[in-house]
This record gives sequence, C-alpha cells and structure tokens, in this order.
Amino acid sequence: MTVEEIHEGGCACGEVRYKTKGEPQVHAVCHCRYCQLRTGSAFGMGAYFPADKVEFNSGEQTQFNYVTVSGNKVTTSFCKKCGST
Repeated sequence: MTVEEIHEGGCACGEVRYKTKGEPQVHAVCHCRYCQLRTGSAFGMGAYFPADKVEFNSGEQTQFNYVTVSGNKVTTSFCKKCGST
C-alpha cells in the first residue's frame, strides 16, 4: 500500500487553510491575460489536484467567474478576507 504525502497550505493572511493528498495532476505556469490580471504579474503558477484530494479546514472563500479571450470559462476561488488565491 502506498502512503499519499500530505501537503498543507493556505492564503496570505492564514484565514483559509487546506490539505492536499498525493501529488498534483498538473503543475502549470501560464502567461494568458487572465492569469496576468489574477496575479498582478507576468504569469500565474499553479499545482492542480483532483477535488477529492483537497480538504479545506478553515476560512471563507468567494469565487470569481471569468470567460477568457479564447472562450474558456474559469472560476477562481480566493480568501474573502485578504483576497489571495
């Protein structure tokens, strides 16, 4: 039996806390306009896990829905208190 590694993290202010199990399905660096706007940088970075491998332990999040210039629908969740994703 393989034991899945647990990773813990959270938002900038510490209000939202989460745990993930195992390895991410995808690591990505994106330079699209949406990621630039979302991060205030030249790019966005992310590690994406299956939903059943993510557990939120505290804090409230809100969501922003956006349609990219290529027509893709994107939903970003972020902390209601500090706004970090």
